[in-house]
Amino acid sequence: MSSTKSNALTKNYRGKFGNQFVFRNRNGQSIMAALPATPPGPPTESQAQVRRNFANAARYAKQILLDPDMLTAYMAKANVNGQSPYIIAMTDYLRFPWIDEINLDAFEGNEGDVIKVMAGDDFRVTEVTVKIFAPGGSEIESGSCVPDAMGIWWEYAVTAEITIEPGVEIRARARDIPGHTGESSYFYE
Repeated sequence: MSSTKSNALTKNYRGKFGNQFVFRNRNGQSIMAALPATPPGPPTESQAQVRRNFANAARYAKQILLDPDMLTAYMAKANVNGQSPYIIAMTDYLRFPWIDEINLDAFEGNEGDVIKVMAGDDFRVTEVTVKIFAPGGSEIESGSCVPDAMGIWWEYAVTAEITIEPGVEIRARARDIPGHTGESSYFYE
């Protein structure tokens, strides 16, 4: 791959040159690269799924960037990363949120105790919920978390007394702008 920032000959070239190479422009640079290879035969099921995911991400990016507020938000991240808002939106669609930690230091089973959840996403977490399950799997209580002042932890205040015993599960779920979720659980032993 070859690239240049100030070549007057190729600075505005884009597209395929014969069957030899392709020109691209990214962030003010002209890039000459080998043609992408086309795999032989029909796609496998996993390849077809990846293509469907990319098609859905492209549709999402086109739609979400029509909203001026979302365009502004994605542009802010795009300017930091040197990518287009469209690419940032596609990436946001393709990457799911995650739970880094469920912190139970302030939880002893009492009403008002706080369960803290550290959640992340490549762009923005919009909601974190906590569910508490009894040893048999029945739900004891659930609710939405509130972000702390620093925006690092999401906090859930327990609304009733809970008996902490082996098999009790604390499950946290994070949601991002495209609506994808990621979750994690803690089981008492």
